[in-house]
Amino acid sequence: MGDDRYRIKVSADGGTWKDSMSVDPASGRVFFPNGATDLLACAPMTTGTPAAFVLTTPMGGPMPDGCIFWMVPHVPNATALNVDPTLLVSGIDAAPLPLKNFDGGALAQGSLEANRAVLVRKVGSIYCAQTRRTGYSFFNLLDDGGRFAGNPETQTNVAAAYADSTSFGSVNGSARTVFGQARSNSSTFGGAAGALQTQVAELVSKIRSGSSLLNGAEFWVNQTTAGIGTASGVTVQGTSYYTAFGATRMTGKGFTSSLYFRVVSGSLVIAPADVCPRVLIDGVTHDVTSDTPDRVFTAAQGWKHMQRWIASPDGFTAAGWPLRATPGTVILTALPAVMPGLETLPWDIGPVPSLRGWR
Repeated sequence: MGDDRYRIKVSADGGTWKDSMSVDPASGRVFFPNGATDLLACAPMTTGTPAAFVLTTPMGGPMPDGCIFWMVPHVPNATALNVDPTLLVSGIDAAPLPLKNFDGGALAQGSLEANRAVLVRKVGSIYCAQTRRTGYSFFNLLDDGGRFAGNPETQTNVAAAYADSTSFGSVNGSARTVFGQARSNSSTFGGAAGALQTQVAELVSKIRSGSSLLNGAEFWVNQTTAGIGTASGVTVQGTSYYTAFGATRMTGKGFTSSLYFRVVSGSLVIAPADVCPRVLIDGVTHDVTSDTPDRVFTAAQGWKHMQRWIASPDGFTAAGWPLRATPGTVILTALPAVMPGLETLPWDIGPVPSLRGWR
C-alpha cells in the first residue's frame, strides 16, 4: 500500500480512503492519524459538581490500570471546602474514585481549572491528574505583601500598625480607611487575644483551617467607601457603577492580580477590560461582559477571591483592580497581590509574601 508499514484503511464510498491505524516497522509505535474516538468523545463530556467529576460518556470498554486520557473540567475542584475531588467514568466505575496528583498526593487548590484540559491516569483504585504547577511558589510584587502594615513588609508574624498601601489610590472621591485586623491567637478561634470582627473572622475562616486559624500571619483589612464621582462608569442590570479605587503603579505584559473583597453595603461589579482576558471568582470563570444578575456582588455573597490576568498588548497598564461600585457603597478589601506571569492561584492562598523581603 505504498510503504512497508502495517496499515488499516477504511472508506465510506470505496473511492476516498483514510488511514485508521498504522504501525512503524522500525519502532513498533502505533499511530492513529484520525484520532481515537473514545478519547475525543469523553473529554468535552466532563461534568459534575466541585467535589465530583463525572465522565457521562463511557469509554466503550474496560479502563485498564495505567490508562491515560484527557479530562476537561467545567468546574474547579473543591479543596477550599476541605473536600477532596473524585472522578467517575459512567459505565466503567461503580462509584466515584479519588482524584489525586500524579504522585498520589492531594490536589493543590486551583490545579483543576474550568475548561482547561488535564491529563489523567488510572492507578489501581484512584485517578491521578497531572497538574501544571505547585500551589506554593508565589511571591508578591507589592512591597507590603498586601498586609497593609507598612513598606517594606514586616518580617515577623505581627502586623503592628495599619498603613494604607501606596499601590492604591482613591478615585471619584472615595474614602479609604482601616476596618480591622486579622490578629493571631484570637479568642474567636480559642486563643487568648482579642476577638476578631465578624467580617474579619469570616475571611480568616475562608483562607485558613486548623492551627493556622490561630497562628497565621497577621494582616489588616481596608475599608473603601465609594464617592459620588462618575468617572469610568459601566452599566449592569440598569444600574451604573463607577471606579472606587485604582492602582498607582503600572504592570507589564503578563501579570496576575489577586484580591479578597467583600461588600458591606451597596453593590459592585467587575468591569470588563481588553487587557484582562480572564477573571476567576473563587476559582470559577467570571463573565465580565454579560448583563446578568450574577455580575452584581452584594453583602449577601460574603468574601470573594478575585484573580485576574493582565495581558496588555503594549505591555504597560494600570488596569489591575477593576471593581466598580454604586456611590456610597462600602467595600472591604484584603491581601492584594501582584505576581509575574499568567498564573492560576488557589483561592484560599491568603497572604502572599513580598519579594522585597528577600532583597
